Amino acid sequence: MAFGINQTEANTIINSRFQASASTGPATVYLNLFTATPSDTAVGTLANYTSYAQIAVTCNSTNFPNAAAGATNLATVATFPTSTGGSNTLSQAGFTNLGQTTTLYWGDLTASQVIASGNTPQFNANSITISFA
Repeated sequence: MAFGINQTEANTIINSRFQASASTGPATVYLNLFTATPSDTAVGTLANYTSYAQIAVTCNSTNFPNAAAGATNLATVATFPTSTGGSNTLSQAGFTNLGQTTTLYWGDLTASQVIASGNTPQFNANSITISFA
């Protein structure tokens, strides 16, 4: 399974630990679905089925409990809008900034999912893990 972190995000984390610099994370991240893999320097190709929209997730200990063993989970259910047309084959999910210009963290889905009209993509609570391992 492929996963990754944006270079700027990685540099911020490293600098905050090894240069004793303060770092504040975003107040909100945006969960997105992808049809082509993001990279540490590129956003990837976002889903574009009719009615697709990213999901805003507030960064707090309810949505992202304290990390353990180098990982945390999205502890809440994430339900995307139901497709009202078009189709996509989804291969990755990831968290981006508001403008979807930077993919902060991403990973492969367990299996690609075909979304067609009437389908509602959803992640169950604790099914998305963010890890550096």
